[in-house]
Amino acid sequence: FASDGKVDKKEFEDALTIFKKLTKGKMPEPELKRRLKNIMETNGWKAKEGGLFGSKWYSAIN
Repeated sequence: FASDGKVDKKEFEDALTIFKKLTKGKMPEPELKRRLKNIMETNGWKAKEGGLFGSKWYSAIN
């Protein structure tokens, strides 16, 4: 986690890479992203998105 206690896009992508390796590519990326988002929400972890040049990368996962 970043020092602010929120997950930023890079941290999310790093976790996604690990998740892909663990599933040996047998799960499509959109499903992996949904599952990671679900894990974050279940644990009360917040995403860091937006800002001056930020995007809504987390909100776009559905």
